[in-house]
Amino acid sequence: MEVLRATAQPYELERVDIEAKGCEDWHGRYWMDIPVFHLEGCFWAKHRLDAADIEAALSEAATGSFRGRPGEPDAARDGFRPLESGRDGGSKQ
Repeated sequence: MEVLRATAQPYELERVDIEAKGCEDWHGRYWMDIPVFHLEGCFWAKHRLDAADIEAALSEAATGSFRGRPGEPDAARDGFRPLESGRDGGSKQ
């Protein structure tokens, strides 16, 4: 997150608690890959951000040319489910 804070470009950050009621879809998709970043409603990055990509992506968003990046995780689509005892492990079904 420090690398994101270092940019001089404007942005708004919305944090989503994927364990909150009403966020079951987010949790099902992303519980294995926190954090996941979206920009302009599209997948941008997971796990960590790179300063050069931040600058490029925010510049693209400012001009309306940002397109989602490949590699969006989706644990539910890939058949993974959290263990019932907690959300820190999982199994493939």
